Amino acid sequence: MPSPPLTSATVAAAVAARSAPCDLEPGFADARHSAILAVVADGLDGAEVLLTRRSMNMRSHRGEVSFPGGRLDPGETYVEAALRAGPPEVGRAPRAGGVGGPVDPIRARGGRPRVGPLVG
Repeated sequence: MPSPPLTSATVAAAVAARSAPCDLEPGFADARHSAILAVVADGLDGAEVLLTRRSMNMRSHRGEVSFPGGRLDPGETYVEAALRAGPPEVGRAPRAGGVGGPVDPIRARGGRPRVGPLVG
């Protein structure tokens, strides 16, 4: 028997169980810090994640599928950066009370980029 579809509430509960402190600040020396906003919503067949496609006019990573977000500004936390950079890319901000992160920053390919995911 197949499992029932995964819902955004189930994802939010799992993320909340692994969330890092909300005042999380970058702590990796010489890393390039970025933050993403992982938007999760219920679709017809269960939870769906919103992805964007990078412009072909970008200097790097042209046309790549990505999460909305961007580099941290000086003094900014991962949460602040995700909430600043993500919404303009997707046309809306997370709903009030709908942010279920952040989770621990991860190292992206190449070793220097560090990404702080915020789930909303």
